[in-house]
Amino acid sequence: MLHVDYRPTDLEQIFGNESIVTSLTNIIAREEGMPHSFLFTGRPGCGKTTFAFVLKNHLGISDEDFRIYDTANTRGIDVIRYIIEDMKNAPLNGKRKMYLLDECHQITTDGLNALLRTLEYGCPAHCFFVLCTSELDTIKEKLRAALTRRCSHHEVKPLNPRELGNLMNAILSAEGFEEYPNAIINKIVSVCDGSPGQALAILDSIIEITDEDEALKAIEQHLWGDKNIIEICKIMADPKRSQKWDAVAKILPLIQKQDVEKLRYAMLTWFEKILIDRNDTKIASVMILLTENFMYTGRPGLTLACYLACRKLENYKDLDDDIPF
Repeated sequence: MLHVDYRPTDLEQIFGNESIVTSLTNIIAREEGMPHSFLFTGRPGCGKTTFAFVLKNHLGISDEDFRIYDTANTRGIDVIRYIIEDMKNAPLNGKRKMYLLDECHQITTDGLNALLRTLEYGCPAHCFFVLCTSELDTIKEKLRAALTRRCSHHEVKPLNPRELGNLMNAILSAEGFEEYPNAIINKIVSVCDGSPGQALAILDSIIEITDEDEALKAIEQHLWGDKNIIEICKIMADPKRSQKWDAVAKILPLIQKQDVEKLRYAMLTWFEKILIDRNDTKIASVMILLTENFMYTGRPGLTLACYLACRKLENYKDLDDDIPF
């Protein structure tokens, strides 16, 4: 898989976010005063965990001493207490160990307080922390301020179109495709919303298709993934259909895709075209419901968003006070 095979292993291989690359390069070069905790923030798919893995490599931390915690599932005080206790142990293979806490905004208040005390007072010289989150603003204000103060904070930005194009052209060249159609590259850039991971996943799915028109159709299919999502969008956007939720509710159970984030973005893209064509405030209201990610709510989050959208589009006055528009 391209997004795995070409995942950067050092700072020089990273496309975009030059200010972070420069900052981390300078930090790593320090003989004294290197921070032991790093915070990477930014929206999903922009490369936060990639920076974590690259930092691991530059600090010479072995796989055995690299501990990854998905704080959506391991978020309580007991996990943080275990980490604090484990910090006392020497690395298994080398001189340093690292703890990666992904989506750290999910850590409980007690857990985050315990972690913050550790970051300020009790982090051994051989231990490093990397915290990543796509929802920094959901952390309570005082805890958020303390977290950003105790960590070397870096806001990871999505790649711009030029950077994404350069990334794909470099990988295509490495794969032996010297004259790849620009139309295909431009299409991928237009649908992946600055996410290098998504861009490479799409490229991987169509790279061997030699016909340009067929490749462009395949990109659309990759974006939508499920024809049922298109049908749901059509039902919602049809001004002549009054009972929308009943029809949508019959389709939702048919959706087998587990990647609801991909479906959410597909729906946003579909409604964007409708909004531009119609200048319809109700469609804009639906899009607002789809701006929050479903990373942790999954299918139930998608179902709830569809329900609220249908009720809004059906113009149920009794729900106006309950729906956040």
